[in-house]
Amino acid sequence: MKKYKNEPTPEDFKNTQVCLARIRKGNGARCISLVTPGKKRCFNHGGAPRSGGQFGNRNAVKQGFTTREVKCFRKAVRLVLREAGEMISDYSD
Repeated sequence: MKKYKNEPTPEDFKNTQVCLARIRKGNGARCISLVTPGKKRCFNHGGAPRSGGQFGNRNAVKQGFTTREVKCFRKAVRLVLREAGEMISDYSD
């Protein structure tokens, strides 16, 4: 029996999801809070607006020194320099 006008009933919670985070109790228990709409975690465990990482893999690129593009570019530059050195040594002989 409802005491208040907007009090939720058990039927209201049948289709809701629970947060997937594990809490630090030592037994690996899950958080019992409801998820934030559109997320898999509750507000306390990363479901807050504008929380989490960026979309895409931009988080993994820190400085750009080891990306595939840079490695291919360095390889091409080394090849050009090697060929230029060989050409210079051919003309100097």
